[in-house]
Amino acid sequence: MSANRPVKAELTAREREVAAHLMEGLTSKQIGKVLGISHRTVEIYRARLMHKYKSSTTADLVHKLMGLTCASSCLPGTRFNAH
Repeated sequence: MSANRPVKAELTAREREVAAHLMEGLTSKQIGKVLGISHRTVEIYRARLMHKYKSSTTADLVHKLMGLTCASSCLPGTRFNAH
């Protein structure tokens, strides 16, 4: 698998919500408050995402998620805009 090619994985609706908040830079506690779930539950979703995207760190996960988001709309060298 190429390092430049984004990984695609099937995500649940909740995993997509957690992923979106991770890309915004929120902590587990902040995500939990926004979604009305415990921070431990957020950490479980984060672990599932890391497994699905074969990431060993949250930073690597966010990098891969942003690659998926930017793959068709961002030019190289531009920053991701979540809004």
